[in-house]
Amino acid sequence: AVVSTQSTGEKEIAFKKLRSELKTASELAAEQAKNSAALEKIKKDSETRCRELEETVATLKKEMESVSRKRTKILSTEADASENEADSSTRSSTTSARSSRASNKSRRS
Repeated sequence: AVVSTQSTGEKEIAFKKLRSELKTASELAAEQAKNSAALEKIKKDSETRCRELEETVATLKKEMESVSRKRTKILSTEADASENEADSSTRSSTTSARSSRASNKSRRS
């Protein structure tokens, strides 16, 4: 027969200590599982938000390109209008000068 060198009291204390450590280990495992699940949710939410932001950026780029095309068209139209106005003004003053000369010639005659 093997003779134990520990008393019953010492065995009880050691047993309680082991049970406490086991409980702590199991609580830690549960907490770790909970944290892992929370991290996974955060990761999925982040990926979803990232996709949403990428879509928003793509939409904004398209809108900017559209606005830029419209702006270019407006500026081009304004430039054409200015040229037409200048041409019209030049024609008007040329016509006015011609009629003034014609008027002067007829007075002389």
